[in-house]
Amino acid sequence: MVGVAKRMTKLAALVELRTGPGAAILPPNVKRIHMDFAFKIDQGHRGPRHFWRHYLPRLKYYNPAIPMTVHRRTAQDSPALMTIFFNDGSLTAGPATISTTTSSNTSTAPITPTTEPSVSSSSSSSSTPTNPNPTDERIQTITMTHRSEMEILNEFLNLTRAAPVPISDEDSQLLKDLKEKEKIQKADSVRSAIKNAAIKREKELLARARGVQS
Repeated sequence: MVGVAKRMTKLAALVELRTGPGAAILPPNVKRIHMDFAFKIDQGHRGPRHFWRHYLPRLKYYNPAIPMTVHRRTAQDSPALMTIFFNDGSLTAGPATISTTTSSNTSTAPITPTTEPSVSSSSSSSSTPTNPNPTDERIQTITMTHRSEMEILNEFLNLTRAAPVPISDEDSQLLKDLKEKEKIQKADSVRSAIKNAAIKREKELLARARGVQS
């Protein structure tokens, strides 16, 4: 039974990873994703953290070849940002100006040469990732501060034009089976608790009866 329980736990984790918000296939022009937010959830960093913990793993599952990096810093007052790198092959060399997109929380900017970003848990004076090849790439930045994980996801899907992955018949059936087994396990736990309480009560009554006889 222990082996079956462990298998069901692993299966539930796999289904959780394959289904739900964030399960989407990115188009080929998306080359890299970088998130930058604080360690704590205060001052508007709750949504970015939840996105990182619950939605980003699904994006990575369906897009394993796309680098996805995260920088978490100690400073709470800096904005939480997501930077998306595109390779459209349509940009020309030379200076470019920053222009806003249809969303007030998103901006498009040129990329200047610098070092690649790395996943870090320490504070940094500058953690905004940039790209060493400004001639054929562009970046778009989503401001995540004070936004829910679902708002961030919707903005991300609109910008990248990612295709959400519909739940398969197999996963749908697995979810139904897992929910049914969960209900059975809860019912078994309740019955077991009632039985144990009755046994405990019976032992207490027997102990009291022995005390009276003595």
